[in-house]
Amino acid sequence: MFKIGEFARLTQVSAKALRLYDELGLLKPVRVDPFTDYRYYSADQLPRLHRIIALKELGFSLEQIKSMLDERVSAEQIKGMLMLKRAEAAQAMQAEGERLMRIEARLQLIELEGKMTTYEVIVKNVAAERVAAAKGVIPDFDGSQGQAFNQLFDKAFGYVYSHGVRNPGCGIAVYYNDDGSMQNVPIEAAVQIGDAKLEGGDGVEVHALPAGTMATTVHKGDFSNISQAYDALMKWIEANGYRIAGSGREVYLQYDRENPGKNVTEIQFPVEKA
Repeated sequence: MFKIGEFARLTQVSAKALRLYDELGLLKPVRVDPFTDYRYYSADQLPRLHRIIALKELGFSLEQIKSMLDERVSAEQIKGMLMLKRAEAAQAMQAEGERLMRIEARLQLIELEGKMTTYEVIVKNVAAERVAAAKGVIPDFDGSQGQAFNQLFDKAFGYVYSHGVRNPGCGIAVYYNDDGSMQNVPIEAAVQIGDAKLEGGDGVEVHALPAGTMATTVHKGDFSNISQAYDALMKWIEANGYRIAGSGREVYLQYDRENPGKNVTEIQFPVEKA
């Protein structure tokens, strides 16, 4: 027989872990000295200890291992538990692979530009958003779209306020040029209305912007250089193995038409893996 310290050195399992296994009934010593409380273990216990270690390395909790070793779960149940662990491990590997891809993409961008990007991009799930929206068309992206959106937002917000909604949410500009066209682009100026009971009218429609997985970045200040944010977002989407899967949006988290330097705009594009 081995004292606990000797058994710990032999098995490379700490004495602290062995004491815990004893407390949980996973691996009890073959004898405990009644006078010194020394724990003694036998070489015959090595197969059980090895199984404990192996199952622990597979990700099972000590409580689960005890049930498995005490045969309180069937072979079919153990198979199911192992299949679940396999799925969890595969998901973790995929997540780490995506993290590695993002790291590589960031390194490539730094090498190309020689500096850290000003715009950080994150991917997040956006819920469906009920809005009141005024629609229009812009001939092209020559800078005049700002005036078009101002008129449409005035119409949308005017309708919302005139129908008793006192605290609407953010304004959202949507560009319906999923095909990449740059001329005669359908647009809408939408206002978040939550659960407000509006049905639409006077050139304003009430509908829901669809939920989606969005690649997003935030632009602070006026719109004179917002193209830099779009450029950074497009580079990130391509470098990280995504593709655009829907209409782009600008969410005006903070907007002051008279003092545009205070604006905070989140640019969103629905994406999917390429």
